[in-house]
Amino acid sequence: MSESGITGVNWLSRSSKWLAQIALNKKRYHLGLYTNIEDAQKAREQAEAKIADGTFFEWHKNRKRPRQYEDLTGQKFNKLTALYRDHKNGKAYWVCKCDCGNETYVRAAALKGGLIRSCGCLLNIRDLTGERVGRLLVLERTEERSKGSIVWKCQCDCGKIVRVSAAALNNGNKKSCGCWDGSVRFVSGTYASVLKSKNLPKNNKSGIKGVSWGRKSGKWDANITFKKKRYSLGSYDDINDAAKARELAEEQLFRPFLEWHEAYIQSVLKGETPPKEPYIQLTKEYMSDRGRSS
Repeated sequence: MSESGITGVNWLSRSSKWLAQIALNKKRYHLGLYTNIEDAQKAREQAEAKIADGTFFEWHKNRKRPRQYEDLTGQKFNKLTALYRDHKNGKAYWVCKCDCGNETYVRAAALKGGLIRSCGCLLNIRDLTGERVGRLLVLERTEERSKGSIVWKCQCDCGKIVRVSAAALNNGNKKSCGCWDGSVRFVSGTYASVLKSKNLPKNNKSGIKGVSWGRKSGKWDANITFKKKRYSLGSYDDINDAAKARELAEEQLFRPFLEWHEAYIQSVLKGETPPKEPYIQLTKEYMSDRGRSS
C-alpha cells in the first residue's frame, strides 16, 4: 500500500500532483498526473478493469489524457479576481475582473506569479518620468495606450527613442530598444529561458521533464541536456526516484549557470566587465551514485 492509502497512487512533490501508475508483467505503466487524489484513484481503477477484461494495452495506448489545470475561479490576485477559464488565440487564459470594474485576460502563471496585478489601471498611477529600466531612460508620458497600459517615451543607452508600455517597464520585460536583448538571452551557447522553462515537450508522456519510459531498460530513464551535451542519469523502477535524479542534476548544472547569467545581465546593463563563467559539471559523487534502482 502506498503512502496515499491507495495502491498505485503516490504524491509527486516535484509536480505537486498525484501520480497514478500500475504494474503489469513486471512493467510499470504511467496513468497520469492529477490535481486531486480522486481522479488518480479513478484512473487506477479503470486500468485494473481493463486488465481484467483483457483490453488494457489497447486502452492505455489510445486513451486521451486530459490536461490538468488548477482551478482559480473566485481566487483574488492583487486587484484581479479570476472569473472563468477561456481561450484566446489558441492559448488558455483566465478572464479576471479588476477592482476598478474592467475585465481582462491573464495567463495563470502571470496571476500566480504576481506579474499582472491589475487590468492596467494600477500601472498607470505611478509617474515613471526619469526612471531607468535596464538600458532605458523614461523621458515622458504619451497619450498612447497598449492593452489598457500607458505608453512611455524612452531613450535607450544606444541613443534610439522607443515607446514602451508601463506594464513592460514595470515587469522588466523590456530593458532596451532591442540592441542588447539577443546578446544576453543566448549566452555561452545556452538560452537561460529554456533552462528556467517548466514546459514539457509534446512527446513527453511521464509528466516530468527529462523522465521517460525506457523500452529497453523496462524502467524509468532520467536524463538532462546542458550545453548541447546529454547526460544519462540512470534508470529507475520508481518514477519518483527518476524525478529526484533529474531534480538533483538541475541543481548541479542549471542553478549555478542561472545565477551567473543573472550577474552577467546586470554587468551588461551597467556597462561593467561581465564575471567569468564558472566551470560547471555533475560531481563525481553524483555520477557514481546515478542509476541506482529502487
